[in-house]
Amino acid sequence: MAKISRPQRISESTYLSKYYTVEGLIRLAESRMFYIVNDSRPDRPHKYCWSCGSEESSTYDTSCANCNEELRLHKFLVAARWQPTQTNKFMDFFELELEHPGMLQPFDVFVERTSMMAVYTWGSLEFLIDRPSPLSPKMVLKVAQNALGVLAFLHEKGIVLDDIGLHNFLLDSEDDSVYFFDPVIREMYTGPVPDNQRSFDLACLGETLRKLVGVEYTEIHHFLQKAREQKFQNTYEMGRALEALLNTFDSDVVDANVAGISDVGLVRVLNEDNWGWYQLTDRIGLYIVADGMGGHDAGEVASSMAVSLLIKECRQRQRQGIGRARADARVVVRAVRFFSVFFFLLHMQRRRQRVHEMHRCVGSLEHVLGRPGAALERGQRVHAHRLRAMQLAVLPVPAQGRARRPG
Repeated sequence: MAKISRPQRISESTYLSKYYTVEGLIRLAESRMFYIVNDSRPDRPHKYCWSCGSEESSTYDTSCANCNEELRLHKFLVAARWQPTQTNKFMDFFELELEHPGMLQPFDVFVERTSMMAVYTWGSLEFLIDRPSPLSPKMVLKVAQNALGVLAFLHEKGIVLDDIGLHNFLLDSEDDSVYFFDPVIREMYTGPVPDNQRSFDLACLGETLRKLVGVEYTEIHHFLQKAREQKFQNTYEMGRALEALLNTFDSDVVDANVAGISDVGLVRVLNEDNWGWYQLTDRIGLYIVADGMGGHDAGEVASSMAVSLLIKECRQRQRQGIGRARADARVVVRAVRFFSVFFFLLHMQRRRQRVHEMHRCVGSLEHVLGRPGAALERGQRVHAHRLRAMQLAVLPVPAQGRARRPG
């Protein structure tokens, strides 16, 4: 089934259902729009009481005519989705009335303006995606622990998720509690999820959490990398590995020299930019920012592949240079060489604007990288254009402890 284009943004002060008024759009995701709404409805003769469900109070009453509860202004988070397949699956999920302490469930679901609206309590909650990286090791592991608990619960209920993003996590600013919410359902089984289908969710979780981890915490990065490579078969295996890390990292302190955050804004649905970091050695940290070539086919795929493959190649080159003279310098040179070849291939794909060309580029890239001479030859051809698509920093740390850019 073809995807339906995103509906128009709902204007402020628009009424939804019989209870809500839109305050504004606060976040976009690939297949969802998130709004803040309140329960002020001056167009209706009576107020609704969320405590007892009574609609006997007039618009001028300050307390419920039935239970005497104060009728204060309430605010809620509304997640609007419009793809029919996802809408139907989420409705089936909602009707199960599942409850888990780490999962925030909607208390109201309705269809309006060609979209399905799921309504959540809001209060002191905020999106995890609004926090800049890195988070403290303790907070990252806390998010992972919460997510694993929810995934284990959903797997037993026969539910596999299609994607896990930072926008699926809410934080309570009062006590730093973490909640998973608004899942995108991939499949629903009549019984528990089959064993061979459980690692997909874990790979998505590892990919999402990696950006929250400071570059120096290599043990946590290795843990998440195993999840991304689907080396954990289920939540139990990943949970056991997580327990060892919980006993190692218990600090709430964030002492970072480098921080990062990327926001899609309120116009584009998809954030096509990407970034990543990795500690190659005690002396070298690799930091990458990739532009997603907005407006072109598969821009988010290109930027994600650029970051992940560059980190992978630098790790491999660094391991090959261990114990050799000037190994750090070789990592720097080969990283730039790798980058130049990759940009050449991305540039060719951009000119063709065909998604399938990207897969051919990856195969060509891996072939060229096995021949350093060819890589250098290709790299020289596009060396002057590389900063148009990606910013690469390979920073050696001098003896004085200050970072400097290699000459």
